Amino acid sequence: IVLPATMSRAAWVAVAVASIFVVLNESHIKGYIGRWLALNRWRGVMVAAVATIGIAVGALWAYSVKQDSANGRLLMWKIDMLIMLDNPLGAGIGKFAGAFGREQATYFKLMPHSEGEEIVAGCPEAAFNEYMQFGAETGFLGFILLILLVALSAYKGVSRHTPAGYSLLALAVFAMFSYPFGVPSLRVLFVVMLALSITTDDGLIGTGYYEVVYSKWRKFQSFLPPFIIILAMVIMPLLISRGYKYVAAQDKWEQTRVWQSSERYDYLVEDGAELYDILKSDYRFLYDYGYALHKQGEYQRSIEVLERGREYSSDPMFCNIIGKNYQALKLWDMAETYFDKAHHMIPSRIYPLYLSAKMYEESEQYLKAYNTANKALHMKIKVESEQTLELKDELQVIADKYKPYS
Repeated sequence: IVLPATMSRAAWVAVAVASIFVVLNESHIKGYIGRWLALNRWRGVMVAAVATIGIAVGALWAYSVKQDSANGRLLMWKIDMLIMLDNPLGAGIGKFAGAFGREQATYFKLMPHSEGEEIVAGCPEAAFNEYMQFGAETGFLGFILLILLVALSAYKGVSRHTPAGYSLLALAVFAMFSYPFGVPSLRVLFVVMLALSITTDDGLIGTGYYEVVYSKWRKFQSFLPPFIIILAMVIMPLLISRGYKYVAAQDKWEQTRVWQSSERYDYLVEDGAELYDILKSDYRFLYDYGYALHKQGEYQRSIEVLERGREYSSDPMFCNIIGKNYQALKLWDMAETYFDKAHHMIPSRIYPLYLSAKMYEESEQYLKAYNTANKALHMKIKVESEQTLELKDELQVIADKYKPYS
């Protein structure tokens, strides 16, 4: 009932794969198929060919349902691989989005690409592939270990005919196209399914070699539960206290943010300084606080805060405001650098080029102002709006004004 309404191709694929394994593994059909193929080899080849064509047609249909979305994911996976190549040890836990933004800017600036890729480019918070995202954050070793952990656990669970094994298989397939581990409840469910898939009825982890290893440590079994309980008693209060402070800080900042509409940025600067140490990994807070600092004229501190935000976000607005800070400080080359970064992060957005043209005009670089305005006026924009039309009107004025310098 729910799947058709979601239009989630990833969910359909996950359910289909898990269902096929259930049918083949929990019924006699696999034996019937094997005997039929042994007696009808050429018919088997024809059936396999038809099945392959059917899968290909199904894949093309799934691609055509949301073509721009599919192209966007293909681009994201390409950028994910480039992140791993450039960061073999990983970009850092929780810093995928920041690494993605930097890598995508490099890709569009220096590497051959299509106009279609520029249109579908965005600033995602997740990779839409949990394995690639984990690899981007932890490096190739983490990428391989996660795949091995999930694959071996799912194989173990399915081979033992456990419901957890099939559930883990479905989640593992779904994780190839989406971001289930970004949902706390699904993250917990993933750990539970892993444990159930590899744990046998007598409590041993796996069979063979693992049982031998386990038996060597069996003498420590009596000490393990008390150790875990004591460790939990020490760690849990610390985690709960830290979580409470974080949630309280977020609530306070949400109350402070309402002053943005009244342009009382001094309130945001005051509370932002107080909450910074707690929320310094929250890119939304870092952007709001950095922007408030910019509006209050604290340009250098704004740059520091926004630079930290860039570690956790792929949104080009961080670069835009950093560029405006440098522009206010009359550091034209640095402003140009950051506006250029913002432009190449998502080439279909006109705002970075608008800021560049205005900066060139202010710094009396009139030829660059004309060229940038002219480029912006002729670029293909993903979504036209009232705001983009207003920017184009201003850019047209700049282009007309400085055309004699061309």
